[in-house]
Amino acid sequence: MSLTQTQVKLTALFAVVEQKVQTHYLDRFTNSNPEFLSENETINVKDLNDFLVEAGIIERGSEIPYIKVNGIDTTSITPDIIAASYPLRPVMPTSTVTMINGKEVSAQDFEEDRMLAKLKNAILKTKEKAAANIFLQGKYLQKESGTLIDFKYDAAEEIDAKTVENWVMFFFKLIDDYEEKNGIYPDRIELGRKLFEKIIKNNEFLEIAKAYSNSIGLSSDKQQVYLDLLGQRISKLKNAKTFDDKDINVDDYIYLSSDSALVSGYAALEAVDDSGNPFVARTTEILDKTPANKETARGKMFAKTGFVPILAIKEFIVRYKIKNIDSITMSKATATLDAVADYYLTMDVAAMTSAISTLTDKTLLNYMLVKETRTSGKAAINARLGQL
Repeated sequence: MSLTQTQVKLTALFAVVEQKVQTHYLDRFTNSNPEFLSENETINVKDLNDFLVEAGIIERGSEIPYIKVNGIDTTSITPDIIAASYPLRPVMPTSTVTMINGKEVSAQDFEEDRMLAKLKNAILKTKEKAAANIFLQGKYLQKESGTLIDFKYDAAEEIDAKTVENWVMFFFKLIDDYEEKNGIYPDRIELGRKLFEKIIKNNEFLEIAKAYSNSIGLSSDKQQVYLDLLGQRISKLKNAKTFDDKDINVDDYIYLSSDSALVSGYAALEAVDDSGNPFVARTTEILDKTPANKETARGKMFAKTGFVPILAIKEFIVRYKIKNIDSITMSKATATLDAVADYYLTMDVAAMTSAISTLTDKTLLNYMLVKETRTSGKAAINARLGQL
């Protein structure tokens, strides 16, 4: 038995349809290592371990620790099936012509593409939340089954901000400690929101930025503001929520991490062939259509995946909890905002509009609005604020 032509076609289109959801944490699991495709509807830890060794993710002879499910060591994980579906409306004959990118498309194809985009973004939202929970907490509570999957993070090392004499040297030491322990440098250094805001307004950092502007300073790209410390980015952790809609509080944390620690896992999925026979498919997702109901004249298109984010090398995720962050010396708040605002305001309006399209910092955007002198520039900033 194999996938039907409809399943193959929809799954292929699903892979290339444009996504509208930001996958800040999910990308870390998908961009570095090959994905693990289970042969069963559960993910066996031994099979996963063999895969990680063969893929060169962990060393031969190594073993990932048993994973806890509901507080008990387990040899297998059964992920919730992430699913979404939307009704398909009957397409009526029309004389209207639909043009996409200069090409005429049929009403049927247009409706199909619209459904695929909605399905993709619905699935991605759930996968992103799961990835954020695993990265930030090492665990997540599955919404449907209520089971807790826990990779058992070690407790974060606590450091008192009052004991830090030089924040630049402090970060250099964290990087050196990470490299000495793991044999690699971290891909990312990320700070919780409150801690990051304190550090970028720290007098010492600002003075060093002035003295060594080519190597240490405040920079920005489309996604976020970050500190550039001799080539190492120090950026702000993106806010995330648990599956019961509670904020994950990492305001005073530091994370040093390598994406090589992270893997996307997929349990096998049940499907039905053209003859109506069920079978199990080893794949990342399956899409299909159901026939129209005779009474409602509505069918539906659906997508499902057995995704689970896997923390393969938890030693590569190093966390610190900083106490007494209010003791960090602050400069005038506008000093830092000036540097970031000026970065954007020196662009032409078109470039600035594109650059701020993903900014979510209302304080920064409002400050830019005060400084902006161009009418079209003010309109662009106001438009972005209106989206938040």
